[in-house]
Amino acid sequence: MDENLRKNYDRFNLQASFGKGGGKNNLKKDIQGEETSLSFRGLLAPIEAECYRGKTLREIREKMGIELRVISSETKINLKILEWIEEEAWDRLPPLVYLKGFLKGYAQLLNLDPKRVVEDYLKFSPGEKKK
Repeated sequence: MDENLRKNYDRFNLQASFGKGGGKNNLKKDIQGEETSLSFRGLLAPIEAECYRGKTLREIREKMGIELRVISSETKINLKILEWIEEEAWDRLPPLVYLKGFLKGYAQLLNLDPKRVVEDYLKFSPGEKKK
């Protein structure tokens, strides 16, 4: 078991149990006094996908045991947008420039190749989203 990941997990649950407190930064201080945040960078994606689509991203996230609200909290991407990404709700998704940034942030948090995720995801977009 990775002790750093365990500490981050415990810190996150403690934070959720007692509320996030006031202030802009909701980071907890560890024993040495360093500010840390919850991170999944040490986790490996459980599957290698042939093509990253909304459903694939959801499956990877679920296999890693990560809730969508946690992704939202860590990336600062609105929960509804993340839901629409996973559902491929093209008519509700933001303009392409924003969508690419959101996909990149989502991919990085899941320890996936951001460039490949963006390219794969956008292959299936309607014509007007590719502009």
